[in-house]
Amino acid sequence: MAAREVLLAVSPVPAVGAAPRSASVWRFDAATGTLRPHTEIAAPAGWTVVGAVDLDGDGAVDLVGTERARTVAWGDGRGGFAAPRPLEPRMPNHVGWGAYALDDLDDDGWLDVLAVHDDCVPGVVAPTCCEECASLVPMLRTGARSFEARNELLPQPPRMAGIAAHVTRAGNGERVLLAVAWNRRDAFAQVFFRQSARSPSGYPRWSAFDPFPPGNAALEGREAPDPMASIAAWSPMGAASADVDNDGLQDLVLCLEPRLALLAGTASWPMRDLTAAAGLSDRRRLPEGSPYEIPWGVGFVDLDRDGSQDLVVANGLDPSAPSSSRGPHHVTAWFNDGHGGFTLARDALGMGRPGQWRTLSVGDLDGDAAADVVVGGLGELPRIYRNGLRGAGRALALRLRGTSSNHLGVGARVELWPAGAAAPQYFVVGAPAGPLVLTAPTVFVGLGAATTARARITWPSGVVQEVADLSAGETRTLTEPEVLRVDPPGRHVTGFGAEATITVTPRDAAGQVRRGATVTATTWPHLGASVRVSAAGRATPRGSPGYEGAARRSR
Repeated sequence: MAAREVLLAVSPVPAVGAAPRSASVWRFDAATGTLRPHTEIAAPAGWTVVGAVDLDGDGAVDLVGTERARTVAWGDGRGGFAAPRPLEPRMPNHVGWGAYALDDLDDDGWLDVLAVHDDCVPGVVAPTCCEECASLVPMLRTGARSFEARNELLPQPPRMAGIAAHVTRAGNGERVLLAVAWNRRDAFAQVFFRQSARSPSGYPRWSAFDPFPPGNAALEGREAPDPMASIAAWSPMGAASADVDNDGLQDLVLCLEPRLALLAGTASWPMRDLTAAAGLSDRRRLPEGSPYEIPWGVGFVDLDRDGSQDLVVANGLDPSAPSSSRGPHHVTAWFNDGHGGFTLARDALGMGRPGQWRTLSVGDLDGDAAADVVVGGLGELPRIYRNGLRGAGRALALRLRGTSSNHLGVGARVELWPAGAAAPQYFVVGAPAGPLVLTAPTVFVGLGAATTARARITWPSGVVQEVADLSAGETRTLTEPEVLRVDPPGRHVTGFGAEATITVTPRDAAGQVRRGATVTATTWPHLGASVRVSAAGRATPRGSPGYEGAARRSR
């Protein structure tokens, strides 16, 4: 859909005799600057829409929901939606699902889903928990609108109340999975997972680890019994990643109770604790019984568009917290000084309305290329904060369209130079994590006074693309020069004895064919697939620099 939209969904199940549940899509009217109802979708019982995103790469926006069947209303590309149906053909268990994260988890060029379940809330629905059910599940795409749960790919945390899932490159740049969740009172769930191996068929295996340095400020001296779950003692509820100190490495912020924790990326593990140096640790030192706010959803947003990532936080009630936190909460903003230090600015965008906020999503609703914020909460109507900060710099927004890589470009690294800048800004394509929300990945860039910019994109496939003609105020979709093609179309060679042709086209940074490149391939004969690999252009002897592992993407 070309017009900007915001999705509003009603989450309570109606009483007997009440009107059926529905999810409403509202379209932004640029002429009047207002939102107008566009369409409604009949909602099955227990269905709450958490995001509008093209999940299957067909160019149409889909509505992704949480409930026991993990249901999606697939878009038709004309503003309409099919009746919601399960994301996978079979339902592996009967737990509810709280949130999702998107990434190409198995590096096959298809976008996958990381799901976390939310049935085991301590003291609330713990008696109904499913002991044998997986808590954090990679759901790998297997075909057109088809996904398969592969919970055996990572060690399962103890049963937990899932708040959000996050996939990040914070730290040393490798892919890290996060389970953002409350813990059972008698067990601390692992939070961080990194890839430790691959199976003979090429699927990744993850193991739990703790990237936090010893004695970090976030824990306030309180270590959890399980060293693999140290941060779990504080029940993380939201997470976001960005380069906040402009060193080229992704940093990570976590919403804990009652504080924010900021960890800096380093060349090797562990990460470096920035919480106190950034000015985010003040809530740790409050006198006993002092009122405080509890952070839930969080996002990095360059509010003043000066080229440094600011923080926006949705604060809200936690029923298990002490009475000092029961008062009204707010949406708060923290301005980045450009070196990783933050200053609280509570009402930066007119965010002063008190409430019980939890969910935060970032997007561009009015088409000016500056990031806007939508928040929701307990008993609150969603609120939209349009980014019209006075005196702010210019903005630019980038969306990626992968061809050989996943279609949303998640995991791509973007280096962007505003005109006249001595150093680039660094981004990794992804989205923040928060309860009951799924944000479509967009790169929002603050240009300061610059009117133009250039960028270098390193796609997950390894393709490097350079773009030199970016302009302030525009939202540009950048398409990856195609490198890999599978015939028949797809990303997996399935069915033993089936035949498929993989065509690899090595390209340079301008997207032109590299005629002198070598194509090498690795196959697994025991899978029984007959794979032919062809290369565009003239091949050179094996062992010369070239595209490596073309057929590794085929199973």
